[in-house]
This record gives sequence, C-alpha cells and structure tokens, in this order.
Amino acid sequence: MKGLYISIAQMTHNRQIPTLSHSTYKIDQ
Repeated sequence: MKGLYISIAQMTHNRQIPTLSHSTYKIDQ
C-alpha cells in the first residue's frame, strides 16, 4: 500500500484537504 500512502502524502502537501488527508493518512498507517 505504498502507492496509496504516497498519494495521501502528496495530497496533504497540496493542502487541499489537510483535515481529511491527515485522517486518511493516519488510518492508512
């Protein structure tokens, strides 16, 4: 699940949806 993990990290970097991205990032972990 590295692809998804990187995708989420990139989304967070975009700061488009930090709250949602952060939540998914933590759940993915």
